[in-house]
Amino acid sequence: MAKQPKQGLDYFSIDAGFFTDMKVRRIKRACGPAAVSILICLMCNIYREGGYYLGWDKDSAFLIAEETGVSEDEITRVVDTAVSIGFFDGELFKFQKILTSNDIQRHFIFVVKSSKLKRDAVKPEYNLIINPEEKPVSPEEKAIAAEEKPVSTEESTHRIEKNRIEKNKIEKESKENPASGEIPRAQLGEFGNVDLSGRELAALTERYGAVKTADYINRVSTHMRSRDKAYPDHYAVIIKWIEEDKNKAPPPKPAAAAVRTYARSELSALVTNIDELEF
Repeated sequence: MAKQPKQGLDYFSIDAGFFTDMKVRRIKRACGPAAVSILICLMCNIYREGGYYLGWDKDSAFLIAEETGVSEDEITRVVDTAVSIGFFDGELFKFQKILTSNDIQRHFIFVVKSSKLKRDAVKPEYNLIINPEEKPVSPEEKAIAAEEKPVSTEESTHRIEKNRIEKNKIEKESKENPASGEIPRAQLGEFGNVDLSGRELAALTERYGAVKTADYINRVSTHMRSRDKAYPDHYAVIIKWIEEDKNKAPPPKPAAAAVRTYARSELSALVTNIDELEF
């Protein structure tokens, strides 16, 4: 049997403003700091598996929970919140049971084109965009697309010019941000002073789980703020702290109190002595 062609991507980039995006901040406020790691884990699975979408069911929730180290209920809560505020498309989640978005599909198309990868095009029933320049359209708008009026010569000329500008922009971004380039960094932690890239955060989450990762990010953040301390590599510091704590010997258990044992003859003598006592 022929091997199925690969559809997913080997990498994806995160916008420099991801951690300050209003939708991400609202999800974090509603679901706690671990929500950011869960979102990144979801995006890793989307780009790795389907390229631009992820089928969502109970099994998917179980797998994400296993990867991040949190409960399935917590995963479901983050997904539901992300859908409700528009981080993922609500209609496709409701009717197609998938996680995707306009931005995710745009990034998938950009990577495929700029890296000249052989991948299937976005399925028509999942497609939220017509091309990189156009705004996302709803299923209702797609249904009546055939009824739209013809494009005038002036509009056509304007669109060609827009395409030329967008093409130059994409070529410039490809040179400045090659496929193997570093993901933009962001400031995390209780005081916003822990410097990690999206790739580093995803690696920590996969290795230690979302809860422990968030805990140690906050520990490093508080330590640096309270002691006015700086580290050149926060990613390495977090790993060092976690591994040191894992290798610390557990505190010794208190010694059990000594228990006196008696021979049968000694017990008989004690009973006799008790019987002879006068009360």
